[in-house]
Amino acid sequence: MTHLQKSLLAIGIATVCATPVFAADKVPAKSDVPTLGQIMEASGIKITGYIDTSYSYLSGTGTFIGGSASCSSPGIGGTSVNCNRVFDTERNSFNLNMVNVTVSALPTTGFGGLVELNAGSNAKAITPAGSTNDEFDVTQAYVQYADGPFAVIAGQFVTLSGAEVIRGPDN
Repeated sequence: MTHLQKSLLAIGIATVCATPVFAADKVPAKSDVPTLGQIMEASGIKITGYIDTSYSYLSGTGTFIGGSASCSSPGIGGTSVNCNRVFDTERNSFNLNMVNVTVSALPTTGFGGLVELNAGSNAKAITPAGSTNDEFDVTQAYVQYADGPFAVIAGQFVTLSGAEVIRGPDN
Protein backbone atom coordinates (compact mmCIF):
# COMPACT_ATOMS: atom_id res chain seq x y z
CA MET A 1 0.00 0.00 0.00
CA THR A 2 1.49 3.32 -1.03
CA HIS A 3 1.92 6.29 1.28
CA LEU A 4 -0.90 8.11 -0.55
CA GLN A 5 -3.25 5.16 -0.07
CA LYS A 6 -2.40 4.90 3.63
CA SER A 7 -2.92 8.64 4.11
CA LEU A 8 -6.27 8.65 2.28
CA LEU A 9 -7.41 5.58 4.23
CA ALA A 10 -6.48 7.23 7.54
CA ILE A 11 -8.26 10.47 6.58
CA GLY A 12 -11.34 8.55 5.46
CA ILE A 13 -11.54 6.47 8.63
CA ALA A 14 -11.02 9.53 10.81
CA THR A 15 -13.78 11.37 8.94
CA VAL A 16 -16.25 8.51 9.26
CA CYS A 17 -15.45 7.90 12.94
CA ALA A 18 -15.35 11.55 14.03
CA THR A 19 -18.74 12.13 15.63
CA PRO A 20 -19.27 14.91 18.15
CA VAL A 21 -20.69 13.76 21.48
CA PHE A 22 -22.34 16.24 23.82
CA ALA A 23 -23.45 15.76 27.40
CA ALA A 24 -27.16 16.50 27.88
CA ASP A 25 -26.42 19.55 30.01
CA LYS A 26 -23.80 20.97 27.61
CA VAL A 27 -25.83 21.04 24.40
CA PRO A 28 -25.73 24.62 23.14
CA ALA A 29 -29.01 26.46 22.78
CA LYS A 30 -30.42 26.48 19.25
CA SER A 31 -29.56 29.73 17.55
CA ASP A 32 -30.87 31.49 14.47
CA VAL A 33 -27.65 30.72 12.58
CA PRO A 34 -28.31 28.03 9.94
CA THR A 35 -26.15 24.91 9.83
CA LEU A 36 -24.02 24.02 6.81
CA GLY A 37 -26.50 21.24 5.97
CA GLN A 38 -29.40 23.70 5.99
CA ILE A 39 -27.51 26.12 3.74
CA MET A 40 -26.62 23.35 1.27
CA GLU A 41 -30.19 22.01 1.24
CA ALA A 42 -31.64 25.50 0.66
CA SER A 43 -29.21 26.16 -2.20
CA GLY A 44 -29.94 22.82 -3.89
CA ILE A 45 -26.34 21.63 -3.63
CA LYS A 46 -25.85 18.01 -2.65
CA ILE A 47 -22.51 16.57 -1.43
CA THR A 48 -22.15 12.79 -1.25
CA GLY A 49 -19.31 10.30 -1.18
CA TYR A 50 -18.05 6.91 -0.09
CA ILE A 51 -14.92 4.98 0.82
CA ASP A 52 -14.29 1.60 -0.83
CA THR A 53 -11.62 -0.71 0.63
CA SER A 54 -10.77 -4.38 0.13
CA TYR A 55 -8.35 -7.15 0.94
CA SER A 56 -7.01 -9.32 -1.88
CA TYR A 57 -5.60 -12.78 -1.18
CA LEU A 58 -4.06 -15.14 -3.71
CA SER A 59 -2.57 -18.44 -2.68
CA GLY A 60 -0.14 -20.47 -4.73
CA THR A 61 2.28 -19.09 -7.29
CA GLY A 62 1.05 -15.54 -7.29
CA THR A 63 -0.34 -15.43 -10.83
CA PHE A 64 -3.96 -14.71 -11.55
CA ILE A 65 -5.76 -17.33 -13.63
CA GLY A 66 -8.40 -16.59 -16.25
CA GLY A 67 -6.81 -15.29 -19.44
CA SER A 68 -4.61 -16.48 -22.28
CA ALA A 69 -0.82 -16.15 -22.16
CA SER A 70 -0.99 -13.63 -25.01
CA CYS A 71 -3.31 -11.40 -23.01
CA SER A 72 -0.70 -9.68 -20.86
CA SER A 73 -0.52 -5.93 -20.55
CA PRO A 74 1.08 -3.37 -18.23
CA GLY A 75 -1.01 -3.15 -15.11
CA ILE A 76 -1.23 -0.88 -12.14
CA GLY A 77 2.26 0.06 -11.04
CA GLY A 78 3.80 -1.17 -14.31
CA THR A 79 3.53 -4.87 -13.43
CA SER A 80 2.51 -7.43 -16.03
CA VAL A 81 -1.01 -8.64 -15.28
CA ASN A 82 -3.70 -10.77 -16.82
CA CYS A 83 -6.11 -8.69 -18.95
CA ASN A 84 -9.06 -10.13 -17.01
CA ARG A 85 -7.73 -8.62 -13.78
CA VAL A 86 -7.81 -4.86 -13.48
CA PHE A 87 -8.82 -4.09 -9.90
CA ASP A 88 -7.24 -6.97 -7.96
CA THR A 89 -3.66 -7.16 -9.17
CA GLU A 90 -1.86 -7.41 -5.81
CA ARG A 91 -1.40 -10.81 -4.15
CA ASN A 92 -2.03 -10.27 -0.43
CA SER A 93 -2.79 -6.73 0.55
CA PHE A 94 -5.29 -4.26 1.89
CA ASN A 95 -6.28 -1.75 -0.75
CA LEU A 96 -7.81 1.70 -0.66
CA ASN A 97 -9.84 1.24 -3.83
CA MET A 98 -11.73 4.50 -3.93
CA VAL A 99 -12.48 7.65 -2.00
CA ASN A 100 -15.31 9.38 -3.82
CA VAL A 101 -16.69 12.90 -3.44
CA THR A 102 -19.57 14.11 -5.60
CA VAL A 103 -20.91 17.67 -5.58
CA SER A 104 -24.08 18.28 -7.56
CA ALA A 105 -26.90 20.73 -8.12
CA LEU A 106 -29.29 19.14 -10.60
CA PRO A 107 -32.69 20.86 -10.53
CA THR A 108 -35.56 19.47 -12.59
CA THR A 109 -35.89 22.85 -14.28
CA GLY A 110 -33.03 25.18 -15.15
CA PHE A 111 -29.25 24.96 -15.15
CA GLY A 112 -27.25 22.64 -12.94
CA GLY A 113 -24.07 20.61 -12.82
CA LEU A 114 -22.14 17.77 -11.25
CA VAL A 115 -18.49 17.10 -10.39
CA GLU A 116 -17.38 13.63 -9.25
CA LEU A 117 -13.81 13.17 -8.00
CA ASN A 118 -12.21 9.81 -7.19
CA ALA A 119 -8.91 8.93 -5.54
CA GLY A 120 -7.42 5.49 -4.89
CA SER A 121 -6.13 2.48 -6.80
CA ASN A 122 -9.34 2.10 -8.87
CA ALA A 123 -8.89 5.60 -10.27
CA LYS A 124 -5.94 4.25 -12.27
CA ALA A 125 -8.19 1.72 -14.02
CA ILE A 126 -11.31 3.84 -14.64
CA THR A 127 -9.58 6.88 -16.09
CA PRO A 128 -10.66 7.44 -19.74
CA ALA A 129 -7.05 7.41 -20.93
CA GLY A 130 -6.55 3.85 -19.66
CA SER A 131 -4.24 2.71 -16.91
CA THR A 132 -2.03 5.44 -15.50
CA ASN A 133 0.14 5.85 -12.42
CA ASP A 134 -2.08 8.66 -11.13
CA GLU A 135 -4.42 7.70 -8.28
CA PHE A 136 -6.82 10.57 -9.00
CA ASP A 137 -9.60 10.80 -11.57
CA VAL A 138 -12.23 13.36 -12.47
CA THR A 139 -14.86 10.75 -13.33
CA GLN A 140 -17.63 13.18 -14.17
CA ALA A 141 -17.80 16.94 -14.66
CA TYR A 142 -20.75 18.29 -16.58
CA VAL A 143 -23.38 21.01 -16.81
CA GLN A 144 -26.99 20.44 -17.71
CA TYR A 145 -30.07 22.37 -18.63
CA ALA A 146 -33.40 20.70 -17.88
CA ASP A 147 -36.93 21.74 -18.67
CA GLY A 148 -39.48 19.05 -17.88
CA PRO A 149 -38.72 15.91 -19.91
CA PHE A 150 -36.09 17.75 -21.98
CA ALA A 151 -32.45 17.85 -20.82
CA VAL A 152 -29.18 18.85 -22.46
CA ILE A 153 -25.93 17.66 -20.87
CA ALA A 154 -22.42 18.77 -21.86
CA GLY A 155 -19.11 17.65 -20.37
CA GLN A 156 -17.63 14.38 -19.22
CA PHE A 157 -20.07 11.83 -17.87
CA VAL A 158 -20.15 8.07 -17.37
CA THR A 159 -23.42 7.15 -19.05
CA LEU A 160 -26.74 8.61 -20.10
CA SER A 161 -28.76 5.42 -19.58
CA GLY A 162 -27.20 4.28 -16.30
CA ALA A 163 -26.09 0.93 -17.76
CA GLU A 164 -22.39 1.32 -16.93
CA VAL A 165 -21.63 1.34 -13.21
CA ILE A 166 -18.39 2.64 -11.71
CA ARG A 167 -19.53 3.58 -8.19
CA GLY A 168 -18.89 0.71 -5.77
CA PRO A 169 -22.14 1.15 -3.78
CA ASP A 170 -24.20 1.02 -7.01
CA ASN A 171 -22.56 -2.15 -8.32
